[in-house]
Amino acid sequence: MKIAVPVTGNNQIDGHFGHCEFYSVFSISPDGKIADTKIIPSVQGCGCKSNIASVLAADGVTVMLAGGIGAGAINVMANAGIEVVRGCSGDASEVVKLYPKVLRVSKVLRVSKVIRVSKVLKVVYSYAFFKYL
Repeated sequence: MKIAVPVTGNNQIDGHFGHCEFYSVFSISPDGKIADTKIIPSVQGCGCKSNIASVLAADGVTVMLAGGIGAGAINVMANAGIEVVRGCSGDASEVVKLYPKVLRVSKVLRVSKVIRVSKVLKVVYSYAFFKYL
């Protein structure tokens, strides 16, 4: 699995997808660990009108973990085969490391879609669901 994240210079998930400094693309190994990270430069401006979706899709990205992202950009990503999870925040590497665990927990809890990864993780850990991780 490859996960793209719009980030700032200090590796924080950018609050505005179309204005990020660059995209970090994380390759996730079968055991859920980060195997590799690649940087893709951002063309500043409207994400829905740029070619970033096709660039990411060509690189094998299937998931985008984003902070703020508009409906137009989400549609463009979906048309390129990239699922967008919006409302994420914090250190990009840490959120990406936890994302496979959140997916496993969401399946156990029968949650159909993880909407806010950071908030879900707080709930997961606060209710001691880590036995499923």
